[in-house]
Parts: sequence; C-alpha cells; structure tokens
Amino acid sequence: MNRLLVGVVTVCALFGCQKHSDVRCGDFVLATRGGVALPVVVSAQSSPTVQYAAEWRDYVRKATGTEVAILTNATCAALRIEQDRTMGDAFELTEKNGSLTVLGGEKGVLYGVYELLERFGGCRWYSSWCERVPKRDRFAVPASLRETHEPAFDMREDWWYDPLNNHAFAARLRMN
Repeated sequence: MNRLLVGVVTVCALFGCQKHSDVRCGDFVLATRGGVALPVVVSAQSSPTVQYAAEWRDYVRKATGTEVAILTNATCAALRIEQDRTMGDAFELTEKNGSLTVLGGEKGVLYGVYELLERFGGCRWYSSWCERVPKRDRFAVPASLRETHEPAFDMREDWWYDPLNNHAFAARLRMN
C-alpha cells in the first residue's frame, strides 16, 4: 500500500539496559519505574499534530515516574508515531520487530496515542480538569499487537460544554 508519511515522532531506547525482571514474555515494554523509558524523537518535518502527540511523555512520566527524553534522531527499537493524511481519524497499532508503530490520519495519530494511554496505561479523562493516571511499575503493550481502528461515524460530538471549549480534552475522548 502506498502511503504518504508526513511526520514521524519516534520513541526509542536500548532494550539491553532493561533489567530482565522488568520484561515479561509476550510484552513490549515502553517504560519501567526506576528503569528505562523510551525517549521521544520528534522529526523536524513533523506536523503540529504529530508533535503534540509527544504529550505521550507527560503521561508516561505521571504513570511510571520515569523521565522521557525528547531527541531529534535515533535508530533503535522505538515507538513510532507516523502520519498518513489519507487515513482521516483512523489509526493502526502495530508491534513488529522490536518497534511499536501508531499510524494514523490528521487526528488519528492522536487517537492512537490516547488509545495506548487509555487501554494499556489505565489513563482516564473525565473532564478537562479531572483525569486519572494510575501509578504503574511498567508500561507495556502485548507483543505482536496488530489492530486497526476506524470510527463508525464521521462526526462524533455530544454537545457537552467541556469538549466543545477544550480541544485537547475533546481529542483525548476521540471526539471531533
């Protein structure tokens, strides 16, 4: 399939630095408390939406207490957030060969990051002023993760004051 990749945020670190007790069979570990967190690499050509997806680091720090560095270049195992403008609000989550990729359209890249934070990190956003980020010893997703998410509706809105007036909160709820 021919895809136009507009921007890339790469999160990566050397897995050799992790303690063996932090890694469980069948998991792709992104961060461990007191251990390794994959740094975020933001390409200079990334769109503002992809750069905003680096908000990932704030939630990983809140959940694990591990600092996540932002780099401009890296060539190791990674979390890659790639934009394909033809995908709209859809996104794909794929773990393959030591990398986790979130590929999505303009808003899809954000929705993919929030899916990871919500489903695998336990994060919840109840309002623009109330969120829950549980403390975790490790942040991991299942190895061989391969999913495609495409909204059933083009328009997702509930006319609630908070998401109407707070675009960051609306994105976390995957509303447009």
